[in-house]
Amino acid sequence: MHQQPNKRLKPASAHVTPCHMVRVYIRSRRLVGCPMTRSAFTLVSLFLLPLACHDFAAPVADVLRPPCATPAPLFGTADPRVPGYVVVFHDSIDGGQETARLAAEYGFEPTHVYRFALQGFSAELRPSVVAAVRCEPTVDFVEHNQLVTLGG
Repeated sequence: MHQQPNKRLKPASAHVTPCHMVRVYIRSRRLVGCPMTRSAFTLVSLFLLPLACHDFAAPVADVLRPPCATPAPLFGTADPRVPGYVVVFHDSIDGGQETARLAAEYGFEPTHVYRFALQGFSAELRPSVVAAVRCEPTVDFVEHNQLVTLGG
């Protein structure tokens, strides 16, 4: 049961998918005018929050030097509480097919495969695999998993 959004409200955030735009309006901690469920909104928010707050102009130092001249950037810092990486492909790449190809080539098991908000996957990867994946032409960037907490 969705209420019509109040025209006077400004969008708190907007998320663009390949099919359509979803506008999320927040009023008194209630989601209004959003076809997404609260759990879907929470998952998308938790994943995108570190990306939105990150300074993409300054990638962090490499953990292991990639074997190519122009590797995809590696963002964030390792946190033992949340091991692993998020690998994001360029928009034109099919995330499911490319994840399967890379998993077979480099011998890892993806934890999640992202196909809608963005194309990519998350997985625990050895440093040598991170370096090699960063040299794949289909990879846009790689980021360390991050722990995000919301105060309330």
